[in-house]
Amino acid sequence: SPSLTPPEPGELEHLLGTFRDAGMRIDIDVAGDMEGVSAAPRIVLHDVLREALTNVVKHARSPEATIRIGVDHDQVDVRVESALGANPWRAGSGMGLAGLEHRVAAIDGTFQARPDREHWVVQARLPRRLAGASA
Repeated sequence: SPSLTPPEPGELEHLLGTFRDAGMRIDIDVAGDMEGVSAAPRIVLHDVLREALTNVVKHARSPEATIRIGVDHDQVDVRVESALGANPWRAGSGMGLAGLEHRVAAIDGTFQARPDREHWVVQARLPRRLAGASA
């Protein structure tokens, strides 16, 4: 079951490192301050990235992905793009799209995954802090 401890600052690098070690090329750009993002959105962000990258491994034509994360005063935007494969996001192991969508919605975020020209794009917009949460 997913743990509710917030990812450590180095955890994003660790997550990407596991995929890079497996031969994936990942281009990541983070704009804004991840330190100011509270625990729950960071956990969900982590889940979105892990699931998106796992699906790139399974389905994309080539093992590469571009990740853009933007943090502003109110929200965290994440976008993962990969080359469109033959059978993107078929049912399989892992959390899957429905599970991800559910987790994102649970913290009042939005989620979509769809083809865009030659790419498969996964996008989520998460609140930077949860309503009513002090952290």
